[in-house]
Amino acid sequence: MTIEYGRKPYISDSYADMMNDVTQMAMQDQAKFKQSEMDKPYQSSSYDSMESLYPATAFNGNPIYDANFDVPWMGISGGPFNASKLPRGFGRRGGPALPPVVTGCRGAKIGYTTLSMNVGQVQNLTVKGPGGLDYNWELDGGGTLIDNGGEGAVYYAPSDNPDCGNNAIITLFVAAEVCDSIMIGINAYTKRDQAAYRMNVCQLEALCYYTGATYLCEQGQVIVKSFYCDGTPAPLPYLTCSSCSSAGLSCMVCWAHLTVPPCTLPGQQSCAEISQGACGAENRPIGQKYDVRTPGMITLGCCPSLQ
Repeated sequence: MTIEYGRKPYISDSYADMMNDVTQMAMQDQAKFKQSEMDKPYQSSSYDSMESLYPATAFNGNPIYDANFDVPWMGISGGPFNASKLPRGFGRRGGPALPPVVTGCRGAKIGYTTLSMNVGQVQNLTVKGPGGLDYNWELDGGGTLIDNGGEGAVYYAPSDNPDCGNNAIITLFVAAEVCDSIMIGINAYTKRDQAAYRMNVCQLEALCYYTGATYLCEQGQVIVKSFYCDGTPAPLPYLTCSSCSSAGLSCMVCWAHLTVPPCTLPGQQSCAEISQGACGAENRPIGQKYDVRTPGMITLGCCPSLQ
């Protein structure tokens, strides 16, 4: 028989044995051999060994041929082949389907340095994920995006950005599947005369700890920070709640004592709770940027990333 069928009656005890044997064709269709070159008669002692590559008796639970396999999805790795490791029905009609071919993004993300750029700047982008996939890049917005062979790209920011219309959205694809997308704010406003956005930042989280003699507890503390259009910090961030601590025989007693002045909030207060509008804090989640630009600043290109 030829390799297309791989059934060899002259090495089988019966017709049923011949039909039940795992053929080389099945092996090559469903497993990746470390030796995967074309058949080479000058490396084989006979025509039969060239066509079979592995003697058929090795496929019946008797690994007489020391063939090292790496087929993790079958539970076979780095050792002689043993037919007892094969799934039921492997290589026969009605047997299990081949494992699915892994396609798509497989968790790939865009690697970047910053989401806020100034006009005329350049940034290298990378793929954070598996290599060897057919990645493609797409730009929606101002500037220029140069694909460096799929797994990297270079973005050149535009020279201006009136009304923030040239902010860039860059998307990474595998075939038609979207893997990741980022928006880059392109700032053209050079003045540092007014804050562009603010953000609640946790300066001190609420905590309670034992000193060896008593329990000390402290209330959370949130700072409101301001930033200019180019992302640099504006001066004079302000505290929302005064620092407050107390002591007690337990954390519960300690937190109860915080209701006594000069503490501004009763009981245990975390940064997240304070950030919900207490003590003058903006009612925003910790770390979320909120826009305080004027329409005139936007017209002149004050366009930081607000992600």
